Amino acid sequence: AQQDQAQKRTNDRLHKLFEEVEKRLQFDWSIDAMCKHIHYSAPHLHRLCQTKFGRSPVQQLIHLRVQRAQTLLLNTRWPISHIASYVGYPNIFNFSKSFKKLVGVSPTEFRRC
Repeated sequence: AQQDQAQKRTNDRLHKLFEEVEKRLQFDWSIDAMCKHIHYSAPHLHRLCQTKFGRSPVQQLIHLRVQRAQTLLLNTRWPISHIASYVGYPNIFNFSKSFKKLVGVSPTEFRRC
């Protein structure tokens, strides 16, 4: 029962961290910044993310950014460069590369579908 409590606390902290990340996707989230926010070491945070999401903290961040970008591409007429910086990609090329890697099509193609 004590282990369950500890597990729940850990899950809550992880959930809160990525809730915060989602609120401020344009922030420059480094592993360091995430670790400071949640008060865990980098290896510990990495292990927790792998267990919970099946991806690293950085992959989870990219996942959230691309998810938000998909929503914005479908529901706004914002230019892709604006969406890119809004979700934390100052460089549109990096944004397009990440987006295509995860979604399978470029942001422009995604919007057209």
